[in-house]
Amino acid sequence: MNAPNELASTHEASHAVIRDYFGMEIGELWVNEGRGNCRFRVPDCGDIGLLQDIAGSLAGKIAEDRVRGRKGKQERGDYQRAFDCALRLNAQDEVGTKLLLRWMERRTALLVDKLWPQIHKLAFALLEHDRLDGKQIAEVLSLVN
Repeated sequence: MNAPNELASTHEASHAVIRDYFGMEIGELWVNEGRGNCRFRVPDCGDIGLLQDIAGSLAGKIAEDRVRGRKGKQERGDYQRAFDCALRLNAQDEVGTKLLLRWMERRTALLVDKLWPQIHKLAFALLEHDRLDGKQIAEVLSLVN
């Protein structure tokens, strides 16, 4: 197991587990050479859906920080998605957006802690297989108490 893939697997697994927690359909996860992707479908649930999407977007870095034991650099794509959702929720007010993101980072960190056994299990399944489809993801998550 190499460290970049372990971090990438944890990062992608946390996106998937948090989104699964909110009932989003996870289509696929993959990781290769320290990079990964989580494909998912966001149901149209208005403002609640935007909040859930923010949590799912922020979860990757939060899980990586937990593994590292320190704060790391935020991936631009994930943060930009969270920022865009928060901006929509705040009627384009950047001050409100930044405040919402700080609160959501805290709330998402609590969810990552709560769901860590699922994240850990899914990350290692992803390391073992490099790519998991929605059915395989559901199977792995069903095995965690």
